Amino acid sequence: MFSEYSLWILGGCDPVKGNEYKEQLKKTVQELQQMKKDVKKTAKTFGYFPFCMKKKTILKEIYQKTKQISDGYSYLLNVTETFKEWGSSETMTEADKGVWSNQMKRFNRDIGNLKKEQSFSKGSNFPSLLPAEQLAQQYHISLVQVTKQFINQENA
Repeated sequence: MFSEYSLWILGGCDPVKGNEYKEQLKKTVQELQQMKKDVKKTAKTFGYFPFCMKKKTILKEIYQKTKQISDGYSYLLNVTETFKEWGSSETMTEADKGVWSNQMKRFNRDIGNLKKEQSFSKGSNFPSLLPAEQLAQQYHISLVQVTKQFINQENA
């Protein structure tokens, strides 16, 4: 999905395609959440049987991978609306598209390299995606977007 998003961003964030992604991601995130619950419940059951400890360990690994995938899909779900709006506003420059497309490619590459029990470390290889003149506004911008999502969610 990160690879698809990279191409979608380069293409200008078509809102119709964004809606398709959003629906697909919602469904997948729900399925992954159910899967995590099921794996956790099964691992807990194996805890009662000493001869199943190896299977419990395998299930923990599966749970961790499922959580990482779920977190990635949730991230994409969270940013979809912003990209759709930005693309529709016609204020997204070619440089913006390149920066965010590359970020999605980086996530795609990094997710493929994650080992069990490992996740993204905070700030690792994360360049500032805001122009220098906007760095002081980053928290305000972030809060406005989260607030907008909250308001839209309440009205849905």
